Amino acid sequence: MKTPTDLELLRAAPPGHLAAVAETRRLPLAGATGGAASAEALEELARRLFHAPSVLEALRGLSQGQWAILRELARCGGQAHSSDLRLYLLAAGLLPGAGRAPDAQTRLFELTLGRLLGLGLLFWGRLDVLGGRDYASGAHEGLLVVPPSVLVLLAEVEAPETETPAPQYAPPRALRLASVEALQRDLYLLWRVVREQPAGLPLSANGLLPKAALRQVVAALNQKNEGENGRSEQEMPRLLFLRLLAQTLGLLAVRDAALHAENARAYFALPLVQRAERCFACWLEGKFWNELLWLSGIAVRPTPSPLEYARPEVLRARQGVLELARSQTVGTWVSRVAFLALARLRQGPHRVFALRAGSGNEPAPNEKLFGWEFRVRGVWLSPREERAQVEAGFVAAVMEGPLHWLGLVDLDAPTGQPALAYRLTPVGQALLGQGAWPPELQEQQAGRVIVQPNFELVALAPVQEATLLFLDEVAERLSLEQVAQYRLARERWLHALQQGVSAATLIERLETLAQTPLPQNLRYSLLEWERQAQRVRLTRLVALLEVQEAALLDDFLADPALAAWIVRRLTPTAALVDRRRLPDVYAALLARGELPKLLSLE
Repeated sequence: MKTPTDLELLRAAPPGHLAAVAETRRLPLAGATGGAASAEALEELARRLFHAPSVLEALRGLSQGQWAILRELARCGGQAHSSDLRLYLLAAGLLPGAGRAPDAQTRLFELTLGRLLGLGLLFWGRLDVLGGRDYASGAHEGLLVVPPSVLVLLAEVEAPETETPAPQYAPPRALRLASVEALQRDLYLLWRVVREQPAGLPLSANGLLPKAALRQVVAALNQKNEGENGRSEQEMPRLLFLRLLAQTLGLLAVRDAALHAENARAYFALPLVQRAERCFACWLEGKFWNELLWLSGIAVRPTPSPLEYARPEVLRARQGVLELARSQTVGTWVSRVAFLALARLRQGPHRVFALRAGSGNEPAPNEKLFGWEFRVRGVWLSPREERAQVEAGFVAAVMEGPLHWLGLVDLDAPTGQPALAYRLTPVGQALLGQGAWPPELQEQQAGRVIVQPNFELVALAPVQEATLLFLDEVAERLSLEQVAQYRLARERWLHALQQGVSAATLIERLETLAQTPLPQNLRYSLLEWERQAQRVRLTRLVALLEVQEAALLDDFLADPALAAWIVRRLTPTAALVDRRRLPDVYAALLARGELPKLLSLE
């Protein structure tokens, strides 16, 4: 409903209430005793009632709770539903009744509200139209409206200091820290496990990973808790989000009903801050993740596909959740109940669902969104309350899902239960454009690698993903728990040499990471492996592939399917390929915009 004028509010109020307001404010109301006041009397009352000095005098005598009501209504644009306002103020501890029994809380709220109504600083009406309300009933369920003249003065007047501080949220019971580093590490591990499969990871008909492939991914990411409870990828939302995010970033791709790894060296070479910003932007602007499919305690019928893309309404609703997150103080815990109540209050009850029919702010009983029907499990609610529950579920799905996984929000969340409270992190403040990135994330070092004479490597934390990528290319990974442990092996070393890089270059990279020369016996062995690999070898059924730019051959070797056709890389621009695969190589070159030329020496 549009904001009414001062005079419209007076016209909609019962005459008896206007007389009581005039008496409380010690203002004359001519013609009020015989029924409705005349138009001239209402205009005169409006001039006196909303005169700035008179309003300021009324404001000076308000209590802490009355100021809290007016201030929050002002932040909502001057009007809000009374039940939404009561729920937030009590959950946030901004009213004296916080922490008491529900009935006592309601009575205290109504008493506080009644004083503002009696002073004419607030008016009350139905959701669709003002009027038709009994101000003396003591129960003010409906729309609360601050007169425009009072609203202007509220912005200019500072509220008195609070009599008692608002209670703080109790210390977390099950703290789950958000970690942008953990997200990037898991992206790398997921990409690596897919890259190690020459034929890729197969996908089921519904686009999800089958159980056998899922077990490989869970083992690689070491997600014990989620892996034990999840029997399918649909039951592991973080893992599914991670996989879809990797596809959106271009790290993974679906081809021929299988998941394949793309060339990701450029991405993992980026600084952590840039990678985090790219991931956040991919989610915020992307359609790959639909929060409406992950509403806790709400059933959706008919059951949509877990890969159902997000509609524009969902993308717009994310922006509203971010606005609420920006209003929070970094490092301060806010209870889940208070945050969801604030979302309902500040942004109205319909952030995702656009009303098409129904009465006023009430949705039509049979109205569906995208052809789906949302039902809150276990209870019967009115269409408005049910819609409000779905809206709150969406806000919670954003906060406890993507924003937590991306590193913006910490949770107080016992295992298997909804979160109890949220806390905005410094990373969240930076990604939301309200502060600088923490220095320790901006100035990340490559990490130090200890090279031992027994061919073992130990990468000390923090280890960048680019370092892990290099170590995975030249050595066998033993462990990736507290520290990354590797062992240099001849097979992996020769595989790295086949990419056209010399042993001297690889040794130089190792010494840079170790910040010290390699042990003499190790250096000799690595060079000897290269000399052995360069001895004369006879290979049958091969052809010579020459390209003009080394980047094209790098692209071939980065693709597991194409790399299987290459027998050996001779130079940065030349390699031996399986002769039986020449038609496939020819087609791959054409697909990349190259026109190959076939020469035969026979």
